[in-house]
Amino acid sequence: MNTDGTKISYHVKDVTGRRCVADPSATPCAINNIRNAYSNPDQSVTAFEAVRDSGFPVQKTWQVLSDDIIEKSKDTSKPCVTPDGYLVSMTSDVAVEGGFGRVGDCDQSKWIDALTAPAFVLPRSTGSLPSQFAANEVKKRSLVVGFSRSATKRTVYGIVGDTGPAKEIGEANIAMNRKLNGLAEDDLPKHRQDAIERFQAGRTAVLLFPGDRFVLKRPISGARIAEFGEASLRRFGGSEKVYRCIHDEIDTGF
Repeated sequence: MNTDGTKISYHVKDVTGRRCVADPSATPCAINNIRNAYSNPDQSVTAFEAVRDSGFPVQKTWQVLSDDIIEKSKDTSKPCVTPDGYLVSMTSDVAVEGGFGRVGDCDQSKWIDALTAPAFVLPRSTGSLPSQFAANEVKKRSLVVGFSRSATKRTVYGIVGDTGPAKEIGEANIAMNRKLNGLAEDDLPKHRQDAIERFQAGRTAVLLFPGDRFVLKRPISGARIAEFGEASLRRFGGSEKVYRCIHDEIDTGF
Protein backbone atom coordinates (compact mmCIF):
# COMPACT_ATOMS: atom_id res chain seq x y z
CA MET A 1 0.00 0.00 0.00
CA ASN A 2 1.32 3.41 -0.95
CA THR A 3 1.55 6.14 1.69
CA ASP A 4 3.78 8.66 -0.09
CA GLY A 5 2.53 12.21 -0.53
CA THR A 6 0.88 12.34 2.87
CA LYS A 7 2.20 14.08 5.94
CA ILE A 8 2.00 11.14 8.32
CA SER A 9 3.98 8.68 6.23
CA TYR A 10 7.42 9.00 7.91
CA HIS A 11 8.42 10.46 11.27
CA VAL A 12 11.94 11.12 12.53
CA LYS A 13 11.24 9.48 15.89
CA ASP A 14 8.83 6.72 14.85
CA VAL A 15 11.17 5.03 12.41
CA THR A 16 9.28 1.72 12.13
CA GLY A 17 5.72 3.05 12.40
CA ARG A 18 5.19 1.02 15.60
CA ARG A 19 5.13 3.70 18.28
CA CYS A 20 1.33 3.77 18.52
CA VAL A 21 1.10 -0.03 18.48
CA ALA A 22 2.84 -0.20 21.84
CA ASP A 23 1.17 2.97 23.16
CA PRO A 24 -2.11 3.99 21.45
CA SER A 25 -2.00 7.37 23.23
CA ALA A 26 1.44 8.23 21.84
CA THR A 27 1.81 11.05 19.33
CA PRO A 28 2.90 11.72 16.72
CA CYS A 29 3.09 8.39 14.92
CA ALA A 30 4.08 7.31 11.43
CA ILE A 31 2.22 4.87 9.18
CA ASN A 32 5.28 3.64 7.28
CA ASN A 33 8.73 2.27 8.00
CA ILE A 34 11.52 4.71 7.19
CA ARG A 35 13.30 2.01 5.19
CA ASN A 36 10.63 2.41 2.51
CA ALA A 37 12.10 5.88 1.93
CA TYR A 38 15.65 4.61 1.55
CA SER A 39 17.82 4.74 -1.53
CA ASN A 40 18.85 1.18 -0.57
CA PRO A 41 16.22 -0.57 1.59
CA ASP A 42 18.71 -3.29 2.57
CA GLN A 43 20.14 -0.86 5.12
CA SER A 44 18.76 -1.12 8.65
CA VAL A 45 16.75 1.53 10.47
CA THR A 46 19.87 2.34 12.47
CA ALA A 47 21.34 3.93 9.33
CA PHE A 48 18.62 6.59 9.48
CA GLU A 49 18.90 6.97 13.23
CA ALA A 50 22.63 7.63 12.86
CA VAL A 51 22.22 10.48 10.37
CA ARG A 52 19.25 11.87 12.29
CA ASP A 53 21.18 11.95 15.55
CA SER A 54 24.09 13.64 13.75
CA GLY A 55 21.86 16.47 12.50
CA PHE A 56 21.45 15.09 8.99
CA PRO A 57 24.91 15.64 7.48
CA VAL A 58 24.13 16.15 3.82
CA GLN A 59 26.34 13.61 2.07
CA LYS A 60 25.70 10.77 4.49
CA THR A 61 21.98 11.50 4.75
CA TRP A 62 21.35 11.06 1.02
CA GLN A 63 23.33 7.85 1.03
CA VAL A 64 20.52 6.58 3.28
CA LEU A 65 17.38 8.43 2.17
CA SER A 66 16.09 8.65 -1.39
CA ASP A 67 15.64 12.19 -2.66
CA ASP A 68 12.94 10.80 -4.97
CA ILE A 69 10.84 10.02 -1.88
CA ILE A 70 11.86 12.56 0.79
CA GLU A 71 11.93 16.22 -0.18
CA LYS A 72 15.26 18.02 0.10
CA SER A 73 15.26 21.59 1.42
CA LYS A 74 16.49 24.09 -1.15
CA ASP A 75 18.01 26.16 1.67
CA THR A 76 19.95 23.48 3.55
CA SER A 77 19.99 20.41 1.24
CA LYS A 78 18.83 18.45 4.29
CA PRO A 79 15.56 16.50 4.47
CA CYS A 80 12.43 18.62 4.84
CA VAL A 81 11.04 18.02 8.34
CA THR A 82 7.80 19.58 9.59
CA PRO A 83 7.67 21.29 13.01
CA ASP A 84 6.06 18.16 14.50
CA GLY A 85 8.75 15.87 13.14
CA TYR A 86 7.32 14.38 9.96
CA LEU A 87 9.49 14.05 6.86
CA VAL A 88 7.95 15.65 3.78
CA SER A 89 7.00 12.75 1.52
CA MET A 90 6.98 13.19 -2.26
CA THR A 91 5.16 11.65 -5.20
CA SER A 92 6.28 11.56 -8.82
CA ASP A 93 3.65 14.15 -9.75
CA VAL A 94 2.28 17.26 -8.06
CA ALA A 95 -1.25 18.19 -7.06
CA VAL A 96 -1.10 21.88 -7.99
CA GLU A 97 0.03 23.92 -10.98
CA GLY A 98 3.61 25.10 -10.56
CA GLY A 99 4.27 22.46 -7.92
CA PHE A 100 7.49 21.22 -9.49
CA GLY A 101 8.86 24.75 -9.37
CA ARG A 102 8.33 24.72 -5.60
CA VAL A 103 10.31 21.56 -4.87
CA GLY A 104 12.53 22.37 -1.92
CA ASP A 105 10.09 24.69 -0.14
CA CYS A 106 9.17 21.85 2.24
CA ASP A 107 5.42 22.32 1.76
CA GLN A 108 3.67 18.94 1.87
CA SER A 109 0.49 20.25 0.24
CA LYS A 110 1.93 20.41 -3.29
CA TRP A 111 2.21 16.61 -3.47
CA ILE A 112 -0.66 14.20 -4.21
CA ASP A 113 -2.05 13.30 -0.79
CA ALA A 114 -2.39 9.55 -0.22
CA LEU A 115 -4.98 10.19 2.50
CA THR A 116 -7.44 12.15 0.37
CA ALA A 117 -6.73 11.60 -3.34
CA PRO A 118 -7.28 7.99 -4.48
CA ALA A 119 -4.32 6.93 -6.60
CA PHE A 120 -2.49 3.96 -8.00
CA VAL A 121 1.23 3.27 -8.45
CA LEU A 122 2.58 2.01 -11.77
CA PRO A 123 6.05 0.67 -12.55
CA ARG A 124 8.57 3.35 -13.45
CA SER A 125 10.22 3.21 -16.85
CA THR A 126 13.98 2.57 -16.99
CA GLY A 127 16.49 2.40 -19.82
CA SER A 128 16.70 -1.36 -19.58
CA LEU A 129 13.02 -1.92 -18.82
CA PRO A 130 10.70 0.52 -20.60
CA SER A 131 7.20 0.79 -19.18
CA GLN A 132 4.50 -1.06 -21.14
CA PHE A 133 1.99 1.32 -19.58
CA ALA A 134 3.78 4.41 -20.91
CA ALA A 135 4.04 2.74 -24.33
CA ASN A 136 0.24 2.46 -24.27
CA GLU A 137 -0.23 6.11 -23.27
CA VAL A 138 -1.00 5.55 -19.60
CA LYS A 139 0.80 8.31 -17.76
CA LYS A 140 0.83 10.35 -14.60
CA ARG A 141 -2.68 11.52 -13.63
CA SER A 142 -4.29 9.05 -16.05
CA LEU A 143 -7.68 7.83 -14.83
CA VAL A 144 -7.72 4.53 -12.94
CA VAL A 145 -10.89 2.75 -11.80
CA GLY A 146 -10.81 -0.04 -9.23
CA PHE A 147 -13.55 -2.64 -8.87
CA SER A 148 -13.91 -4.75 -5.74
CA ARG A 149 -15.15 -8.33 -6.00
CA SER A 150 -18.77 -8.88 -6.95
CA ALA A 151 -19.78 -9.58 -3.34
CA THR A 152 -19.42 -5.86 -2.61
CA LYS A 153 -19.18 -4.25 -6.08
CA ARG A 154 -17.47 -1.07 -4.97
CA THR A 155 -16.32 1.13 -7.84
CA VAL A 156 -13.51 3.49 -6.89
CA TYR A 157 -12.11 6.27 -9.06
CA GLY A 158 -8.46 7.20 -8.88
CA ILE A 159 -5.50 8.40 -10.91
CA VAL A 160 -1.96 7.27 -11.56
CA GLY A 161 -0.35 9.22 -8.74
CA ASP A 162 3.11 7.75 -8.44
CA THR A 163 5.62 5.31 -9.90
CA GLY A 164 7.37 2.46 -8.13
CA PRO A 165 9.69 -0.47 -8.82
CA ALA A 166 10.12 -1.17 -12.53
CA LYS A 167 9.30 -4.87 -12.20
CA GLU A 168 6.17 -4.61 -10.03
CA ILE A 169 2.63 -3.56 -10.92
CA GLY A 170 2.42 -1.21 -7.95
CA GLU A 171 -0.23 -0.60 -5.34
CA ALA A 172 -3.18 1.55 -4.43
CA ASN A 173 -2.75 4.33 -1.89
CA ILE A 174 -4.60 4.71 1.40
CA ALA A 175 -7.48 6.76 -0.02
CA MET A 176 -8.18 4.24 -2.75
CA ASN A 177 -7.92 1.23 -0.44
CA ARG A 178 -10.18 2.94 2.09
CA LYS A 179 -12.94 3.20 -0.51
CA LEU A 180 -12.40 -0.32 -1.82
CA ASN A 181 -12.76 -1.64 1.74
CA GLY A 182 -15.85 0.45 2.45
CA LEU A 183 -14.31 2.38 5.34
CA ALA A 184 -15.55 5.79 6.45
CA GLU A 185 -14.16 8.79 4.58
CA ASP A 186 -12.62 10.24 7.75
CA ASP A 187 -11.04 6.95 8.83
CA LEU A 188 -7.23 7.22 9.03
CA PRO A 189 -4.66 4.55 9.84
CA LYS A 190 -3.39 4.87 13.39
CA HIS A 191 0.02 3.29 12.74
CA ARG A 192 1.78 1.06 10.22
CA GLN A 193 0.17 -2.19 11.40
CA ASP A 194 -3.27 -0.63 11.32
CA ALA A 195 -2.60 0.55 7.77
CA ILE A 196 -1.64 -2.98 6.76
CA GLU A 197 -4.54 -4.70 8.51
CA ARG A 198 -7.41 -2.35 7.59
CA PHE A 199 -6.27 -0.38 4.54
CA GLN A 200 -5.06 -3.19 2.32
CA ALA A 201 -7.77 -4.00 -0.20
CA GLY A 202 -8.45 -7.53 -1.35
CA ARG A 203 -8.31 -8.78 -4.91
CA THR A 204 -9.28 -5.89 -7.16
CA ALA A 205 -9.81 -5.39 -10.88
CA VAL A 206 -8.18 -2.26 -12.27
CA LEU A 207 -9.24 -0.44 -15.42
CA LEU A 208 -6.74 2.05 -16.88
CA PHE A 209 -7.80 4.80 -19.29
CA PRO A 210 -5.03 5.63 -21.82
CA GLY A 211 -4.55 8.84 -23.77
CA ASP A 212 -4.41 12.54 -23.03
CA ARG A 213 -8.18 12.99 -22.76
CA PHE A 214 -8.18 10.81 -19.63
CA VAL A 215 -5.40 12.72 -17.84
CA LEU A 216 -6.88 14.77 -15.00
CA LYS A 217 -5.84 18.41 -14.98
CA ARG A 218 -4.58 19.95 -11.76
CA PRO A 219 -5.47 20.77 -9.03
CA ILE A 220 -5.80 17.21 -7.79
CA SER A 221 -8.37 16.44 -5.11
CA GLY A 222 -10.56 13.52 -4.14
CA ALA A 223 -13.68 15.34 -5.30
CA ARG A 224 -12.26 16.20 -8.73
CA ILE A 225 -11.01 12.63 -9.22
CA ALA A 226 -14.46 11.23 -8.40
CA GLU A 227 -16.26 13.65 -10.72
CA PHE A 228 -13.83 12.99 -13.60
CA GLY A 229 -13.91 9.23 -13.07
CA GLU A 230 -17.68 8.93 -12.83
CA ALA A 231 -18.22 10.90 -16.03
CA SER A 232 -15.57 8.94 -17.93
CA LEU A 233 -16.83 5.53 -16.82
CA ARG A 234 -20.39 6.48 -17.69
CA ARG A 235 -19.30 7.21 -21.27
CA PHE A 236 -17.46 3.88 -21.31
CA GLY A 237 -20.65 2.05 -20.37
CA GLY A 238 -20.68 1.99 -16.58
CA SER A 239 -19.42 -0.38 -13.92
CA GLU A 240 -21.88 -3.16 -14.73
CA LYS A 241 -20.42 -3.43 -18.20
CA VAL A 242 -16.98 -3.91 -16.66
CA TYR A 243 -18.22 -6.54 -14.20
CA ARG A 244 -19.91 -8.47 -17.02
CA CYS A 245 -16.73 -8.33 -19.08
CA ILE A 246 -14.62 -9.61 -16.18
CA HIS A 247 -17.10 -12.39 -15.48
CA ASP A 248 -17.43 -13.47 -19.12
CA GLU A 249 -13.85 -13.07 -20.28
CA ILE A 250 -11.49 -13.25 -17.30
CA ASP A 251 -12.82 -14.64 -14.03
CA THR A 252 -16.29 -16.10 -13.55
CA GLY A 253 -15.83 -15.94 -9.77
CA PHE A 254 -15.03 -12.25 -9.59
